[in-house]
Amino acid sequence: MAENSSCVVAPHLFNGALALAATLQLAAMAPTIQLLESDVRHNDLRESLLVDAPAFSYGAVSIPTGPGLGVELDRSQVDRHRVSETTIDLTG
Repeated sequence: MAENSSCVVAPHLFNGALALAATLQLAAMAPTIQLLESDVRHNDLRESLLVDAPAFSYGAVSIPTGPGLGVELDRSQVDRHRVSETTIDLTG
């Protein structure tokens, strides 16, 4: 839709290792995406969840080239951050 309208698209991304990978894959195939707004400050969770996380350098980032989203999860880090049980008290 954006391409048919010659509309520039600028995804806004606030962290998230898999969200970054997915957004970069979208940017690789969508000619109307000319920039990506993202927090480039150090984020241990975003950077540790992937075996080889995309890194921003001087305002640029490379598109991951592996299968799927192009990235590989670091299973030990996923297990480290896993929540085994969540209980929500709805009784007030």
